Amino acid sequence: MRTTFLIIFVCLLISPGRTAAQAQQVSIVLNGESNEYKSLDDIKPSLVNSTDHSLFLVPDDCGQARLWLHYMNQTWRPSVWEECFADVIEIKSGERYKIPALTWRPLRTNDGKLIERKTFPGRYRMMMRYSLTNLKIRPDVPHLRIRESDPNREAPKTSNVIEVTKEFIIVPRH
Repeated sequence: MRTTFLIIFVCLLISPGRTAAQAQQVSIVLNGESNEYKSLDDIKPSLVNSTDHSLFLVPDDCGQARLWLHYMNQTWRPSVWEECFADVIEIKSGERYKIPALTWRPLRTNDGKLIERKTFPGRYRMMMRYSLTNLKIRPDVPHLRIRESDPNREAPKTSNVIEVTKEFIIVPRH
């Protein structure tokens, strides 16, 4: 009986600390109240840093969100990614970062051209990857490439890269 009371007391002491930690977070904010849009151009996403420390966006993402489509309502299919190399983008505590326009790229043609769509209907997930430390060690040394993310959570994660996601729907135009 004493053990039960002790466990309950300890849980009550810990819970206020957990609530304060959860209040400080990183989130993706979409414009409007709805999660349904007619086009990817209608979405004006922002990454909000509500923590008390800076965040550093993964250089390989060039400050853009990764995009997946829930293909035929069975599996998450990643958009084809354009190769890019950029400097680390720092988002300081309390800042909001405007995420560049989203584009669904289902495939690359035989001649290497990317097919791009803005109004393809379906359920999407966007992801921003960041770290709590600057991933570029020295400016004169090329940075290491980070492994492709896995939206189905099947692959082991790189320990210093954190992912934040947001889902939304593109509805068919009538």
